[in-house]
Amino acid sequence: MRYGAATLVTAFVLFAGIALAGAGHGWVSGGFGCFALAPISFAAWANALSRKPSLHSAIATLILGLAVSLVVVVATKSEGFEYFFGYWRTSGITGILVGSFAYLNWVLMSVLAVFRAQRALPPGT
Repeated sequence: MRYGAATLVTAFVLFAGIALAGAGHGWVSGGFGCFALAPISFAAWANALSRKPSLHSAIATLILGLAVSLVVVVATKSEGFEYFFGYWRTSGITGILVGSFAYLNWVLMSVLAVFRAQRALPPGT
């Protein structure tokens, strides 16, 4: 079940990468960032939905996801923020939802896994 959910989310993140790139006239940096975030999202979801999540894996997905997001910000700056704002202006609320899910799902699941893993640790650890 957890791998099915993780695969479904990963497929959506890959689709979001295509949608954000907009066939070369959208937010290209954001689209390519989704392709880098897809395996991170898979790992975050699979870990968070496991019976006993790994604290180290949750922290690793947080760090890797933040690194990818930082690279996307730098690439967006070099590409030009007008593409970023143009994409959001033309796609409206749908684009905001797609982009938000693609770039924030791994954060939510990694934080959930951290909390669940810490709760499973023996007291005093």
